[in-house]
Amino acid sequence: MWSKEDVIISLACGYVHKHSLAKFVRLDKPYTRYKREEFAEIVSKESETNFELLKFLQHKKEQRVAQDELNTLYLKEQNTLPCISLDPNNHVDWVKELEEYKNDTKLRSKVFNGSWK
Repeated sequence: MWSKEDVIISLACGYVHKHSLAKFVRLDKPYTRYKREEFAEIVSKESETNFELLKFLQHKKEQRVAQDELNTLYLKEQNTLPCISLDPNNHVDWVKELEEYKNDTKLRSKVFNGSWK
């Protein structure tokens, strides 16, 4: 379950946006009229029963964690940020990109260390 604080952090850090979450909850007024704390409380209560919302929140969190990890690895190993190609909908699957980068890194290390036979 997502607590009010988790939702506030996700909104503040840009993991999710209010307009995306507003699609999953029933609101009495337009989502732009809610303060962050009030909106987060509504979302956290709704996430207890709405599995689509819970799945959406978890997916967004996984994507953001993968993006941060990929950027950190790439910056550490190559001193730059990754060059990512977008799909036709301008969407990046960060989990997939991270897995591909880790597999490529393992392959490169085998080739350069001479353990590739």
